[in-house]
Amino acid sequence: MKYRLTEKIGSGGMAEVFRAVGVGPERFERPFVVKRIHPRLSGAPEFVRMFVDEATISARLIHPNIVQVFEFALHDGAYYLVMEPVDGIDMGWLLSRRIERPSEQLSPAFVAEVGRQVCRGLEFAHTLADADGKPLDIVHRDVTPPNIMVAWNGTVKILDFGLARAAEVLRLHQSDAGMIRGKMSYLAPELLQGAQADARSDLFSLGVVMHELLSGQRLFVGGNDFETLQQVQSMAIPRPSSRNPGVKPALDAVVMRALEREPERRYKSAAEMGDELEALVLRKNYSPRALARKALELAEQETPAQKARPTPLAGAAPETVGREDSSVVVDESRSAEVIAAAPAGPPDARGQRGLRRWLAFGKAKN
Repeated sequence: MKYRLTEKIGSGGMAEVFRAVGVGPERFERPFVVKRIHPRLSGAPEFVRMFVDEATISARLIHPNIVQVFEFALHDGAYYLVMEPVDGIDMGWLLSRRIERPSEQLSPAFVAEVGRQVCRGLEFAHTLADADGKPLDIVHRDVTPPNIMVAWNGTVKILDFGLARAAEVLRLHQSDAGMIRGKMSYLAPELLQGAQADARSDLFSLGVVMHELLSGQRLFVGGNDFETLQQVQSMAIPRPSSRNPGVKPALDAVVMRALEREPERRYKSAAEMGDELEALVLRKNYSPRALARKALELAEQETPAQKARPTPLAGAAPETVGREDSSVVVDESRSAEVIAAAPAGPPDARGQRGLRRWLAFGKAKN
């Protein structure tokens, strides 16, 4: 299949991200997202090896709660991934909204359902084995708010699975220590002490995300990186209910267990944590459909200025890259920064396309 890249929607230290259309016979078209690794990184052998290994594994992560990788290719020294597009809101945006509007309380059932679905995706990845039954020991390592999305249909998607280890290698080759700023707040304490990441490390990160969504404020935020790391390791963690009275003891207990600093005291698996969250969600009769309604409601509350789509900017002629059997045409006539700031939007109540949309991988975070 050939891919026509219609918009450059993000760029970061590791990759460029494009909105794309897969083109086939008889006018067949299908939307995709293409993440193209910067060609300059091909000169870092350790990064390339890690990225290839992780990309190969990520293609096996076929689960409703994980953004799927359809193709992995190399052309002119640049690797690229062809991935599933996801329209919805990411939890990074939602957390920022909660912080900006502290009087707005988010339903605990909403957060519990998000956590439940994330656990199901993590459970699948953590327990995946090869053809011989040998565990692959997959760990996400970057369970943060921007890497969790609620799609307009109520399905929660985990983004950037399989890329975190390659990104870590890249950071070791960068002089900009700020590249990892913002990630420290979600790292499990044992990782700061040199321990190897495992499934329980992801659960700690998920606990931080859920705590922040429930409380409407960041959990570990120091005046500098060192203070943040100290907080992750030793700060007394308040119960979410101390910041949001709507949180009941049962949900408090789930989040606080995920946030235990000793891995042995956390949930043994994402399945165990997911089962407890599922019991809470069922008790509230909350469903993915309710999650979808709330996501749309939150998006539609944006002001007209926030929803406004920018005017396309004139630019250079399209760039063409590709393989013998697969070509990629990049339309550089749009500004990456402007498009990333204000993508298109969700369907409104009449089923028409609205003005704002969040797209999985819309920001090249790594």
